[in-house]
Amino acid sequence: MYNVPIVACDSETEDESDDEWIQSMRPKTEPAKKRPEPIIIVDSDSEDSRPVSTASKLPSSSRATSSNVPANAVSPVKSKEGFLSDRAQMEAERLARRKRTLGDNDTIAGNDAKRQRTTPPPLASRRFYDGAFFPTYTIHANPRADGREAIRFEEVVGKSGLKLAILSSFGFDPIWLAPHFASDVPVIMVGGSEDSGPSTTPIANTNFIRTAPRLSKGGCMHMKYMLLFYSDGRLRVVVSTANLIAQDWKHLENMVFIQDFNSLSTSSRVLGTGTSTQGTTAVEHEFATILENVLRTTNVRPALQLVNQTHPAIPFRSISDLSRQWDWSRVTAQLVASIAGKYEGWSRIKTTGHPRLMQALDALGLATSKDQKLVIECQGSSMGSYTTQWFNQFYISASGHLSALKTHLDLSEGKRKKLDFPVGVKVVFPTLDTVKSTSRRGSSSLFCTVKKWEAKNFPKGSIYNSKSSAGKALMHTKQIIATFKQKTQGGEDGDSEPAGPAGWMYVGSHNFTQPAWGNLSGTRDRPVLNVNNFELGVVVPLATMQDVNMSSAWERPPQRYGKGDVPWVSRGVVIELDLFRAETLYLQMKELHKEICEQEMLDAMMDL
Repeated sequence: MYNVPIVACDSETEDESDDEWIQSMRPKTEPAKKRPEPIIIVDSDSEDSRPVSTASKLPSSSRATSSNVPANAVSPVKSKEGFLSDRAQMEAERLARRKRTLGDNDTIAGNDAKRQRTTPPPLASRRFYDGAFFPTYTIHANPRADGREAIRFEEVVGKSGLKLAILSSFGFDPIWLAPHFASDVPVIMVGGSEDSGPSTTPIANTNFIRTAPRLSKGGCMHMKYMLLFYSDGRLRVVVSTANLIAQDWKHLENMVFIQDFNSLSTSSRVLGTGTSTQGTTAVEHEFATILENVLRTTNVRPALQLVNQTHPAIPFRSISDLSRQWDWSRVTAQLVASIAGKYEGWSRIKTTGHPRLMQALDALGLATSKDQKLVIECQGSSMGSYTTQWFNQFYISASGHLSALKTHLDLSEGKRKKLDFPVGVKVVFPTLDTVKSTSRRGSSSLFCTVKKWEAKNFPKGSIYNSKSSAGKALMHTKQIIATFKQKTQGGEDGDSEPAGPAGWMYVGSHNFTQPAWGNLSGTRDRPVLNVNNFELGVVVPLATMQDVNMSSAWERPPQRYGKGDVPWVSRGVVIELDLFRAETLYLQMKELHKEICEQEMLDAMMDL
C-alpha cells in the first residue's frame, strides 16, 4: 500500500474539481484503521453557530477538560505511540533515500546542471530585512532558463532556532510537513472551514494544531501565509502562492514574498539591520495591523491560547503583540487582504478585496495619472466567470482612484452591463498546447471549464498564453504585473516609459476571480461589496521596465490566444469549430489526465 499524492484543488468553486474518471484512476485503499484526529478549533462566537459544534464530534477523551482552555478549543490528541512516530520516521527515511539517489539538487535535468551550479550563500541562512520575492524550486526547470534563484520550502522555514510556526493554506499534507519542523515546535495550521467537519488526515506531529474561520456557502479559506518565530526574537513573514503540499513545492512553480523583522528589544543591537529604536515605544505600522486582523479573522486566537498553555515560553503570546513587539520600520510593501463577508459603505469597503488594492496603490503613489494608460496582466490557477461589469470595476480599482470607482457606480446596472471590456486587462492562462509541451505535472491544479470558456460574451480576446520564464514547468503562481504607458498629446496610447515608476506587482493567493477579489454593486451612496474568500497578497512598485520583466513569472509580453488555441480545461472539452474538433480535443485531454494520474502513482511508489 502506498500514499496517493495530495493534490489541493483550490479552484474556488465546487464544480471545478477533477473528473470522476480521474479519481477512479487512483489506487483503491483498504479501509483505514482508526487514526488520531487532528485538533479542530472552531469559532463559536459566530452568529450562525450550529447547535452541534465540530468539537462535539470528536471522541470525548479528546475534548478540553481544563477550565483554562477556551470553550471553543480542543486539547491535543494523544496518539498511540507507534503510528505517528512510524509515519514521521518513514517520511524522514524516504527523504534520505531520495537525497542519496538524486543528490542535493533533486534534479531531473541531469548531472551537468549540478556541475555548472554556483554556490551562493545558503538561502536558509540569509535574512531579508527589506523584503524579497523568490520563485519556488521545481524539478522541471532546474536550472531555470531565466537564471533566477529559486527557493525550497525548507529554506523558507529555516528550521534552526524556530520556536513557533503559524501556517495558512488551502491544502495541507501534514505527513509531508512534519519533517520540516522539530518535534517540539508547535505548528498552527490555518485552513479549511468549520463547516467542513473534522479532518481525518493523520497528523504526524502531536504539536500540530488546526484552526479555521467560519465560511459562508461558496467561499473558501484560500490565504497562504506563514509567520515564523525564532529563538533570537526574529519574526519571518511569508506571503505565498503555494499550498503546503509536496506538489506545489516540487512540480509546480509558485512564488513567495519574504521579510524578516527583529523584535524591538533586539533590533538596535543586531548588526546590518539599519534600525534604531529609542525607548520601548512600538512602531505601529499598517502592515502589522492588517496582519493582526488577518490572524483574528482566520480564527488564530483560540489556537494561540492553546499553544500558550502547552508551550509557555513561545515568543508570541497575543495577536496584539505583533504591532507592539517587532520593528516594522523597514516595510515598503502593502498588504492586500480579502476577508469573506458583505460590506456596506465606503469606509468598510476600502478595507478588503479589490478596493483595498486601490487603497494600497494610492498609498504607494501608484495611482494612474491622467496622461498614463494602465495595462494589467493577471495570472492565476483558476479562470473566472467574467463579465464586463466586473472587469471594469477591477480595472478602475487597479487604477488607484476611489473617485473613479464612485463615478462608475453612478451608472445604472443596465449601463454597466453594456460597457465594453477594458482593453487594458490581459488574463494569463496556459493553452492546451502549452500544457502538452511542459512536464504536465500539476496540471490538475489549473482550472478552466467548458461552461466558462463557451459562455456568452466571455472575453476570449482578453486571454493570453502563459509560459513560464523558468522553462518547461507549469505555474500555480498568482500574480498581477501592471505597467504604465504614456499617452501622446492627442490622447493616443504611446510606447514611451513614464517618468516615474514603470508599474507595480501583486503576488499572493488571489486568483483573478470575483470570489477572490469581491464584487461591487449598488450605488455611489449605498455601495455593497460581497467577498466569498479569505485571500492575502502584497503589492510593490516596479521602478523600471527591466524590473517589470525580471519580476514577471511568465515570458513577456504574453501572446494573445491565436486561431485554434483553447485553454487547458480541468474537465470536459472545449467545443470549437465542429464535432471532429471536439472529439479530438476530448481524446487529447482524457489521455493527458490519464498519463498524469499514472505518473503520480508511479512517483508515489518510488518515494516509499
